[in-house]
Amino acid sequence: MSDLLLISNTRVANGAPILAHARDEIREIYGDRKVITFVPYARPGGITHEAYRDVLAQAFAEMGYQLRLPSETSPFSSIASAEALFVGGGNTWHLLHMLQQHALLSLIYEQVQVGIPYVGSSAGSNVAGLTINNTNDMHAASVASTISLGCVPFNINPHYQETVTLTPEEREAVLAIAPQLRVVLDHQGETRDQRIKEYHALGNREPVVALREGAFVRVTDGNATLKGITGGRLFRPGKETIDLAPGTSLDTLLV
Repeated sequence: MSDLLLISNTRVANGAPILAHARDEIREIYGDRKVITFVPYARPGGITHEAYRDVLAQAFAEMGYQLRLPSETSPFSSIASAEALFVGGGNTWHLLHMLQQHALLSLIYEQVQVGIPYVGSSAGSNVAGLTINNTNDMHAASVASTISLGCVPFNINPHYQETVTLTPEEREAVLAIAPQLRVVLDHQGETRDQRIKEYHALGNREPVVALREGAFVRVTDGNATLKGITGGRLFRPGKETIDLAPGTSLDTLLV
């Protein structure tokens, strides 16, 4: 039975500890397991696997876990023997590229199906879906296909953010306090909503669960629930966008 935790973001605003918003859920999914196999291939900022592990090591130690990197010479064997997985954020394209290169997609899917706990954050949540087509990342690495793990029958869009809409009076008040925000308020690029709706308008059919920072999806015992403190939005082709409050069931997406 699948047991997944798909987190929008690893780092928390206002200087809070890494994964502070999701630690209770992480402890619940990992239970009394002690060694977590860390899949580091998204490499945020291009850092080494060891440096990436070290960034996260203290946070996991505070939760009672040790992060173990896959063997460089035999990552397949490391994943096959894992008692729990954490797939970190960074560049989703490079993460998928490496999973394909090491023939890990089917293996991780099979591990999840037999109950190995899977926690992903950002890019690690992207690859748990049907495809990575709703990542926000630049296409920094080639992939054989954008089809990913398929551990959940929908796509994830992490770091989701609505466009801030201000009245003229509110706009002037904001600029009076922080004139440096003019470049943000004058930005004319597509909003995230427009991009996801465009994705569906161009013929793509996967539902997209857009997670605000501070939100995550918990899948266990055949049920899926949006959790965290911020919520998200559900985009489906030809249907109205639905706002998802924390605690909303996503079970209908699993059918």
